[in-house]
Amino acid sequence: MLAATLMNIFSIFKKSKAKSSDLTPAAILRLRQEQVPEFYKDSEKFKESKEFLKHNEWGLALDTLIEMADESGDYFSEDFWFDLATCADKMQMTQQADYCRQQIIRNEK
Repeated sequence: MLAATLMNIFSIFKKSKAKSSDLTPAAILRLRQEQVPEFYKDSEKFKESKEFLKHNEWGLALDTLIEMADESGDYFSEDFWFDLATCADKMQMTQQADYCRQQIIRNEK
């Protein structure tokens, strides 16, 4: 019984640590939306991103997340930008992918 419980816990942990490269664009966007700090969840761009994703408009959902981060003037995490770059790559949105990678470099400086 204990072994089965531990296996379930490890299974849940393993699922939560999935790499963005293993996820669909929609799953990456959902993950990033879930991890946006509460402060930004009231922003119009965040709400638009949620609505676009709800209607399977992945490219628009990605664009509005990028715009939200830009408009905030804050530094979003490397993970945020890396996941958005991965998502953009999967959708062949090269300009957005390049822009996200530039934000990672900007954050490093």
